[in-house]
Amino acid sequence: MDVKRHTKALRKLIFEQNGIVSEEQHWYPYEVVELCRWHCEDGHEREFAICTVIVCLSIQEGADTTNDIEYMIGVIEKHLSKLDPKTRLFRDLRGSLA
Repeated sequence: MDVKRHTKALRKLIFEQNGIVSEEQHWYPYEVVELCRWHCEDGHEREFAICTVIVCLSIQEGADTTNDIEYMIGVIEKHLSKLDPKTRLFRDLRGSLA
């Protein structure tokens, strides 16, 4: 049940709201988004990147007042240090921080 609810809310967040969380979405799907942005697992780099971008967009737009953009950049840089610099994901993430 929760998986379907999170999936539906995540699709709405990404495709209808441009990644900016609304007030009623702090539990579905934002809880999962926030959990995913804390660590980058092998094979799930895209999920980490997407969740990180969603949190950053939500902070920037004032929809997320519980997180800090400077801290988020530190988290991204920490995970970038673990990625192979030859991958496109590494270059894309590094470029977005510049």
